[in-house]
Amino acid sequence: MKAETVRALSADQLNEELAKLKKEQFNLRFQKATGQLEKSSRINEVRKDIARQNHCPPEGGRSQGLRIKNMPKRILQGTVVSDKNDKTVVVRVERRFAHPIFQKTVRRSKKYKAHDENNQYKVGDQVSIEECAPISKDKTWTVVSVQA
Repeated sequence: MKAETVRALSADQLNEELAKLKKEQFNLRFQKATGQLEKSSRINEVRKDIARQNHCPPEGGRSQGLRIKNMPKRILQGTVVSDKNDKTVVVRVERRFAHPIFQKTVRRSKKYKAHDENNQYKVGDQVSIEECAPISKDKTWTVVSVQA
């Protein structure tokens, strides 16, 4: 299926076509595993058609039929340990887990640089940080809110 044909389809038609292609891909893989597949190149064709379905925007733009699911963003809680950089805070996030052998609770902490647009968070604040696209070399988190 060509990209032009994919763009011409509506969102419902795209979802139906995608379900049909995934079912065909499953059947082809099953045939290959059992040794009944005659034309193995068809698996690659179907795989590429599925990728085309997921990545070609419809004619009206992406807003009509958004088919790519975004991964959920991680949210962590921690304490601001440094606010000396402009628009950046360093947040220490502590995790606790049971030691695999001794079963004692172990504390491990890691520092994350987070974006603070208005320089409003100070040392000692309990904050939530959310994963985002890279802002700089070390900064891939933004501060979401202060916790009470």
